[in-house]
Amino acid sequence: MLLEKTSHARDVLEIAGPAGDFASRILSGGRSVLTGDVGAGLLEMSPAAVRNAVKGADMAAISMYRDAKGYKVPDTNTLEAAMKAIGFQPASVATIQEANRISQGAKAFYNLRAQEIRALWAQGIFEGDRDKVQAARDQVAVWNQKNPDQPMQIRIPDVMRRVREMRKTKDERIADTAPRAMRALLREDAARAQSATSA
Repeated sequence: MLLEKTSHARDVLEIAGPAGDFASRILSGGRSVLTGDVGAGLLEMSPAAVRNAVKGADMAAISMYRDAKGYKVPDTNTLEAAMKAIGFQPASVATIQEANRISQGAKAFYNLRAQEIRALWAQGIFEGDRDKVQAARDQVAVWNQKNPDQPMQIRIPDVMRRVREMRKTKDERIADTAPRAMRALLREDAARAQSATSA
């Protein structure tokens, strides 16, 4: 929980234990049912034994283990499918999943740290504070010294893009990130609101 992450939702669910997992599956399955994917929704809400049996049958039929999004993880054989069907995670799948979890965690931490440094750098430029800009540069240097195998490069165009966003008003930022079909309407609404407050 004390590690810096983009989201602590998974940690909270782990602390909540089986009740947290059940609540999460009910919400996720309910969303699937409401969006029309009834089969996937009901499977998500079903007991672990049912989910394992379905996953084992799927593995036996296509000779691979698929993740929650339906993407291939590794190839599997009939024995591994049978083991999954009765509730045992095959070692080949567990090893790959654990390695992927560690890789995803490292990638997320790198991206989070780079985002924080870009934000500090952009804030320094936006405020005209050279000390903040230098602090961001120093943080990049410290990262690169501690992580020579994962060097961080902060691109100035990315920083300047953030500075341009900081200079926009909130209604401009909302309109610019809205779907193209909505942008003109949102800009008109913002202009009307602006003229009403200035009148």
